[in-house]
This record gives sequence, C-alpha cells and structure tokens, in this order.
Amino acid sequence: MSEAWFALAGALIGLLGSLGTDLLRGRREDRKHQEAQLRSTFAEYAAAIAEIKAVAFEVSRTPEDELLRSRIYDSHMTARSILERLRLTSASMGVQEAARYALRYAYGLLRLAQGREPRPDEQDRHPVQLLDQWFTTLLIEMRKDLGLRHPDRVFPERAEWVVFPQAERSGEPDVPA
Repeated sequence: MSEAWFALAGALIGLLGSLGTDLLRGRREDRKHQEAQLRSTFAEYAAAIAEIKAVAFEVSRTPEDELLRSRIYDSHMTARSILERLRLTSASMGVQEAARYALRYAYGLLRLAQGREPRPDEQDRHPVQLLDQWFTTLLIEMRKDLGLRHPDRVFPERAEWVVFPQAERSGEPDVPA
C-alpha cells in the first residue's frame, strides 16, 4: 500500500513540476509578447510625431497647400490614436506624460503652420523646441520601460540644425528649433 502512495506522490510532484514549468514559460512568453507590442507602439508613436514635425515644416513653407494641411491633421489624429494605445500598454507614468507633452507641442507646430498664435506656454520657447525637449524625454522613458542599458544615452536634436520657418506674413525671421 505504501508503494502506491509513493507512486502517487511521485506522479503528483512530476505533474506539479511540469505545470510550474509551463506556467513560467507562459509568463515569459507573455512578457516577450508584451515587450514586442510595447516596442512596436513606441516606434509607431515616434514615427507619427516625427511625421507631424516634418509636415509642419512643409506647411509653414507652403501654407496654401490644402493637401499638406490635411496631411498634418491626419498625422496628428494618427499620433493621437497611437497615444491612447501607448497609454494602455505602458505602465510607466513617465512615458505617458512625455508622450502627451510631445503630442501637445506637435499640435503647437500644427497651430503655427495654420497661422494661428502660439499658446501661452509656447510664448517663451518655440513649440519645436518644446517638442524636441519632450520627445527626447519620451525616448529616455521608453528606453527605461524597455529595460535598455543606459536609457539616458539619447542624442538630442541640436537647435542650430533645425530651423522652423515662420510664416513670412508675420515679419519674424526663421526661428531655430
């Protein structure tokens, strides 16, 4: 009779070990899948913000181009929808905050490209400068969230490399970004 109990105990230990291994493997695979999803969302969001910036430059050069004006609005809506996905997939408040501010100042570029006045928080610093600051912060926070080594090693956009043309009708010179 005791042999039966030992056999049963051995079978249960084997079953529990196998079940535990499967659970750990499943969790690891879930984490890898979640990390891949996060990377993909981060990359899409970064690309959407970069597109807004690029199109805003073009719109500011040719403000009468309705196709470009429509494209910048569409780019903003794309970035906005990706932001919501990012808020769902990233637990990092730093990522969420930086992503939201980056979108805010990307919208500031859209406003300027449409010939509208800058908002009060965009009076002292141009929206492109604020966007670059928050975008760099976003990249650092994303790298932290992904567990990359040296997440703060992100080369910032140099102000003297990017010039955002102001609408000539304002009489202001180009503003370095």
